[in-house]
Amino acid sequence: MSALLRRDLAARLAPLLDDGHTLGLSEAEQVAVRTGRADTLSLDTLADALARAGRPVRAQDLQPASTDTAYHDLFQSIAEGFGVLEMIFDADGAVGDYRFIETNPAFEAHTGLSEVVGRTILEVVPDIEPRWIETYGRVAQTGEPTRFQQPADALGRTFRVQAFPMGDAADHRVAILFSDITERLQAEAALRQANETLEEEVETRTRELRALARALTMAEQEVRRRIAHVLHDDLQQVLHGAQIATQVRDADRLEGLLDRALSLTRLLAHELSPPLLSDTGLGPLMTWLADNQGALYGLTVTVDVPDTVVVHEEHLRILLYQLVRELLFNVAKHARTRTARIRAEADEEVIRIVVEDDGVGFTPPSLIELQEGRGLGLSSVWDRLTLVGGRLDIVSAPGAGARLVLEVPSGTPRP
Repeated sequence: MSALLRRDLAARLAPLLDDGHTLGLSEAEQVAVRTGRADTLSLDTLADALARAGRPVRAQDLQPASTDTAYHDLFQSIAEGFGVLEMIFDADGAVGDYRFIETNPAFEAHTGLSEVVGRTILEVVPDIEPRWIETYGRVAQTGEPTRFQQPADALGRTFRVQAFPMGDAADHRVAILFSDITERLQAEAALRQANETLEEEVETRTRELRALARALTMAEQEVRRRIAHVLHDDLQQVLHGAQIATQVRDADRLEGLLDRALSLTRLLAHELSPPLLSDTGLGPLMTWLADNQGALYGLTVTVDVPDTVVVHEEHLRILLYQLVRELLFNVAKHARTRTARIRAEADEEVIRIVVEDDGVGFTPPSLIELQEGRGLGLSSVWDRLTLVGGRLDIVSAPGAGARLVLEVPSGTPRP
């Protein structure tokens, strides 16, 4: 404001200097006045020069017309909201309201309030929070400017505000310069939420990848154990018997043992990569798997899979084959029964396979136990199903057999 006053007083002096008067100013000071660099001069220097010219500066001259115009133009053109408030105190000196004396065009854009000049805030917004009135009242009473950020719940907006006293203290006037920062805060909150969501997704995906690595490792180890079982308990014994038959020259026994050995090797080869995996129909694959596991482990497995159950995604066919094979192995190993059943059905949303038996049953693991890999060998099944958007339901109890339901989405894309 003082810079505007200095420029205004210098503008009054310039014509006098042009008429040849020095007015007690040094040459450098005269140059500053003529060239519009009056900001370098003090108000006292300029006022003294005008007094020598017979044009003393009066008190009201400290708010000259040109300054008022510049001041008005400045606040009318800024993007921030601006207003002049007159604080209203009661007889006890307590502030209870304020009146709008002046606002700029941006005021309405930031507050959503129009035609407020001459009205009080409680007339315009009856439920405005008292803290707004109290804060501006302190500025008027103490003369201390303040800067703050707070929500106006009654307006549904948040503002960043600078408030400072204006004019004489007896006028109780406060000028405010403010911005509606609601959208910025919402954008920042949305960005924080997006970052938190991204971090959660990364963490979830990391857990899933770790679970997948664990599941694949356990699945591979399970296959190794089954192959080792066949090699050690079956094929090795057959070859040992063939060796003895050779020594005793028992040709008939040798021929039978060699046939058995060839059969076992074919079963192992087909178990590792059954040729029916290339077919989309699930029925033939499950029938072959039932026969294969029956031959390997002495199980009798009945299959009820309609021709309408088709799995178009090759990775899902491979997954279902591996999981059902694992469940049948669990029946042979733990259920103490020689029979099992496979049923399947499909609709537009899911493909569902049920593997059940009438064996000794067990207490189903909890979800936490499955997630932590403590699910009685079923954690690997749960992990791999979860990663393709599927699910595993376990219905069992000690002495009541078991029913395990595998579900995968129909036509699930490769993850």
